[in-house]
Amino acid sequence: MRKVDLYTHCGSNRVSREQMRNSITPPASDSHVPIPHTVLWDKALSAFENSGYKLENEAHALNREGQQYFGLMQLGAAAGGDGASLIGNGHDASLIAGVRNSHDKRFPAALVLGSQVFVCDNLAFSGEVKVATRHTRYILDRLDRVVGDAVGKLADHRIKLEERHDLYKSSELSHGEVNDLVIEAMDRNVLPPTKIPQVMEEWRNPRHPEFKVDGQTGWRLYNAFTESLKGSSLNLLSSRTQRLHGILDKHLTAA
Repeated sequence: MRKVDLYTHCGSNRVSREQMRNSITPPASDSHVPIPHTVLWDKALSAFENSGYKLENEAHALNREGQQYFGLMQLGAAAGGDGASLIGNGHDASLIAGVRNSHDKRFPAALVLGSQVFVCDNLAFSGEVKVATRHTRYILDRLDRVVGDAVGKLADHRIKLEERHDLYKSSELSHGEVNDLVIEAMDRNVLPPTKIPQVMEEWRNPRHPEFKVDGQTGWRLYNAFTESLKGSSLNLLSSRTQRLHGILDKHLTAA
């Protein structure tokens, strides 16, 4: 697996892992118990490594003076580990885990799994595997179980990921279908209206020639969307690409 660029939260400050570790965690109250950002990262990474994966690449970002944390890890198969059968060989997408945590009550501690296409380094999160837990006094008791649940779903996630990409690549689309799908994506808040011209330009003239090879397919449109969404916040990107999968899956499966 080759390393790919990992784009973190738009508008936040990209930092090193050490800087993330050194960010200050505010004191707990009766109703809100923040945890150090590194606790979630370390528990997730340890669970992946214990399940036969290795960290190939990582990115960290802090927002709101360290109150919000966004992290990404690119996962590969450790030598001789069980992860080798789940990562896949020769597939053109990398397995990605997104990690987020907050001290300001804006969102829970969460872990979401997704993919990143090698050709264009575009990131998309899948709705099949997303776990989260609120910052209550029981958060540390729940965290190991929550992280374990996500890691336990990796095998099914990888299979569904490859099946989805194969479906997109084998599905031809007419210009009328593309227009309808783009409008539906706007209506369902996958992308703002201002992004429509960019999606259409990427569809008509992909900047990456690899997406022209198989013709006017769902894969080509999918990557037109993800290219246009590049730079979105990790939080928005997660929900947007999950809705995008829903739209494309429904249309292409019914076709």
